Amino acid sequence: MLNILHSQKGAMFGLDSRIALAIFGVISVLAGAIAAVNTNTITAQGFSKELKGMRTAIEGIHRDLQRGIHGALITDTSANAYTALYDSSVISSTYRSKWLGPYVDRSTSLHPKFGAMTIERYRDDHTTACSPDNPCYLWLTYDSVREKIVTELNKIVDGKNEALPSSTGNIQWDGTDPYTLWYKVSIAIN
Repeated sequence: MLNILHSQKGAMFGLDSRIALAIFGVISVLAGAIAAVNTNTITAQGFSKELKGMRTAIEGIHRDLQRGIHGALITDTSANAYTALYDSSVISSTYRSKWLGPYVDRSTSLHPKFGAMTIERYRDDHTTACSPDNPCYLWLTYDSVREKIVTELNKIVDGKNEALPSSTGNIQWDGTDPYTLWYKVSIAIN
């Protein structure tokens, strides 16, 4: 026996629901992509604020010691320069009484997202050693920053129109993903 359908309502509902599911699927994919882009932007914005705070901390230790951070260390290394922001034991006894830190909240040089942090001294391009004839800058480095964060952070700090963004401006980077990020803090003080 043959059943003859007198109504196509069920068939239409099935087609409508498949179209609706396809539309929701496309919307979900787009929403996921937008969320990923926004996450990188939000992370870079937060990182930018952290860098400004680090600049303030380094300026604070210079003001208190009345000397450049590297010149006040017992053993002048880039790692010790960062450690001096939270631990006075690396500061020479001559300057230790002037240390009013800690200058940072974190009591380690390992960033939870961006790796080991140091304070380096280089010229304007972060690769040329300092010399008496040219200004020397302090560079705050992070040794493990993902490419999407680096590029978003560079847009926030230096803008979008740099000819060579990885080697000019206040944000520079080198290596491969994840990159070593260089943030120019200030001119180095003797």
